[in-house]
Amino acid sequence: MNTETAHLAPFTWNIVTRNLMGHPLLRKQLTRRVRSLGKRLVHYPPDGVHLHVLLEKNPHRDLFAASLTLRLPRHILHAEKTAREPILCVDKAFDAMEREVEKLRAGQRREDKWKRKERRQLLRAMKLPSRCLPERAHKSSVLY
Repeated sequence: MNTETAHLAPFTWNIVTRNLMGHPLLRKQLTRRVRSLGKRLVHYPPDGVHLHVLLEKNPHRDLFAASLTLRLPRHILHAEKTAREPILCVDKAFDAMEREVEKLRAGQRREDKWKRKERRQLLRAMKLPSRCLPERAHKSSVLY
């Protein structure tokens, strides 16, 4: 990571390439996606977060691979995607990494415990059962 990209994200990151030359459009896309990922990681300490980006071109086929490893305090997240275009490959890998970060944060916030069971029971009790309706009223005419 050079000094011009150091201010783009609140964490350190580096790029390793194999059989691939760095193109300005690819670098621009990488910095944009790192900045986007950085917005999701502002609550972590900056010195405890590191992103390792590996971009690779298969020498035998027209296939690119992007591998991202994100080191967080007490967690290591990994995403790896392949595509025929390098920018598309980077986008797919960063999308997968953002999903992994969101899944981790949801687990840390215990979002699965947020369901309000008492509220659901109250709503179910408020609904009229179909057998309690008057005989002439049809289900489709009753508004819930």
